[in-house]
Amino acid sequence: MQPLPDDAYVVDVDGGDIALAGKTDSGTLYAVYDYLKQQGCRWIVPGAEGEIVPARTALAAVASKVEAPDYDCRGYHVTTQDYFRKPDGTEGWVSINLDEYFDWCVRNRMNGIGFSGIQSYDFGAHRDHGWIQLSNHSFNSVVAPHEKFFEDHPEWYPLIRGERTPVSHLKPYFPNQLCLSNLSLQDHTVELAVEFFKTNPQMRTFPLIPMDGASLWCECEPCKALDPPGMDWSLHYDEGLVIGMTDRYVHYANEIAERVSTVYPEKQILIQAYSYTLRPPVRESVHPNVTVRFANLSRPGVGPLGKSILDVEDPMWAVWRRQLDGWTRAGANFSHYNYMDWTNPDVALFWCFSLSDVTRNLHQVYHFRKLFGETETNQRISPMMFHVLTETLWDVDTDYKAVIREVCDNYYGPVADDMVDYQMKMDRALIESTAWKRWKQKVGRLWGEGYRNVQHVDIGLDLLQEGTRQLAAMSSQVKDDPVLARRIAHARLGHAFLTYLQAKNEPDEAVETDEIAAEAVKQVNALRSEFDIMIKRFSSEKLPTP
Repeated sequence: MQPLPDDAYVVDVDGGDIALAGKTDSGTLYAVYDYLKQQGCRWIVPGAEGEIVPARTALAAVASKVEAPDYDCRGYHVTTQDYFRKPDGTEGWVSINLDEYFDWCVRNRMNGIGFSGIQSYDFGAHRDHGWIQLSNHSFNSVVAPHEKFFEDHPEWYPLIRGERTPVSHLKPYFPNQLCLSNLSLQDHTVELAVEFFKTNPQMRTFPLIPMDGASLWCECEPCKALDPPGMDWSLHYDEGLVIGMTDRYVHYANEIAERVSTVYPEKQILIQAYSYTLRPPVRESVHPNVTVRFANLSRPGVGPLGKSILDVEDPMWAVWRRQLDGWTRAGANFSHYNYMDWTNPDVALFWCFSLSDVTRNLHQVYHFRKLFGETETNQRISPMMFHVLTETLWDVDTDYKAVIREVCDNYYGPVADDMVDYQMKMDRALIESTAWKRWKQKVGRLWGEGYRNVQHVDIGLDLLQEGTRQLAAMSSQVKDDPVLARRIAHARLGHAFLTYLQAKNEPDEAVETDEIAAEAVKQVNALRSEFDIMIKRFSSEKLPTP
């Protein structure tokens, strides 16, 4: 029998005695919240709005059980501040209440959280510390910010057309990558990582993440000698596009991991399979102390929302499988950096089938045991998505439809059945959608064109308009209950925003979309005004000015 993972816990009932205990302090916290959940408590969304604590004259009977998670790390990055605009045009910064997010995470057995300023935040004794990570593009922040080091160590920065060049000449002028073959840079990185773990003992990984965007890579001969044969550098200087930097990147990470492991054998060096380094290495194997965070956002990115990642007929998921198979052959220890919709955070998402399928099959087929993703998605608008995620990370065989049923029963009161029916209609529409078939990939290039899930073209306008009417009927039923009315208002706002995007992106020119789009925007703004709902900058920029 294999030992239980760290977050495992037991609820033990012996007559009138109930023992709640975990293998670790985190596990004990989960045992307590599991017991409270069996008494009817729920934390559907962060904050008081999502808290449900029933009044009881006696405790409900519970059964003994042992619980253990399928994913050791279960979390995502939270943006601590964002830019909001109200319908009247006023603007301003609004801070997210991190305490609410941390409480929601531990109560739903999530143990990973990332945010700006992570070293200084006081979590408090009542919260799980879990997997605290730095997760940014760290080459020019954690490792070697050019403002600090370029003057004394120009050799650490890439050789571009014969000159050491720390900042890209291509918009938006991001810092360039590093000269990964440089031995002095490697020594510096090892010293940084050792000191990092010494001063931050709660951290489990040290990030070695390349810069994003059009950041140029080193063209020196020692760096190029680490690359596989046949590299195409023709678009590097003009577009910043040179794909296949993985071997030199893994070589660098392996060097750091081997030397750091002599001091901290349990710590990991975190690298990212993303963009320039998404393709698996050709020459290099991955050191056991290197974690590969798989972050496939490149076109075509996520495959069809209604198709399994194992579907052999779908070309997009086939790209994922080829990449994952190659990384597996290289010995990767995987973490998944999943994305929801970072461009439309206030749109209702019904991606539960895909989220469940990917999370389960990455674990069962590719042995993923960590998920630490990124989301701007509004939890109050898409609560089902987040609970499908939390439950599936704990048990990958979770039935996502049962999770939707459970959330609706606890969150929407007398309209729970109607909300389940609405959710299942949208779920079926995604599963049956053929919008993804418009996708095609350009020959010889990484990027594709056509279908992307964040375009929101999978649910037809007829069904969306039916959903608008169904949600309006639910709203009428709960209009005298301010709590339920606000919960339904969030669902209506997200649905209206989705309808607007579908109308704007509708490929069928025979459909009259302008009127539908205008009515959807009108409803979004009316709900924002009536319920004082603030939306994020990315959302407000998509909407026409009222």
